[in-house]
Amino acid sequence: MSNSTRDSLLPISPQEQALRRHCDTLRVMGNAVILFGIWSVAKVVMSLTLVSDEERNELLKTSGEDLPIVIGIIGCMLLLNLLLRLYMGLSARAEASGKNPNPLYIYSAGLLAIEYAFSLVYDLKMILDPSGNERLSSLADLIIVISSLTTLVSMVVNALRVRRLKKQLQEG
Repeated sequence: MSNSTRDSLLPISPQEQALRRHCDTLRVMGNAVILFGIWSVAKVVMSLTLVSDEERNELLKTSGEDLPIVIGIIGCMLLLNLLLRLYMGLSARAEASGKNPNPLYIYSAGLLAIEYAFSLVYDLKMILDPSGNERLSSLADLIIVISSLTTLVSMVVNALRVRRLKKQLQEG
């Protein structure tokens, strides 16, 4: 029997079990944050490309000559959003793999979760608005916002628990 097989058969402490469980959850949440980032970019791109030029101009509230500038700014914002989510997701995965990434990703995820909480309030307001005619779209947005918010909060909580358990295991 090899050493790695023998080591995996030895009983582990409850703290080590909890650390593994939180690391697994953190890895999944990191993947989810990346996927939600890809989805947010795809959603904006689809909404801008699947409408007519007139609707796009109305949506962006610009004249035809300013449209490339506005689309460029939106593109830069989408890229920054995606890069931030990649940073958070990959850092969470690194933390789950035993590395010690910069804790900035935890703060970033917390701030993004606060933004999603505000977005949740706005989406609820849009759904409950009696004059609203885009309730189905708002409901879909609400589901995505709730999922993203839950993912971010879970990622922050599990990252903090992983850090706490690693520290406890090193001390004891």
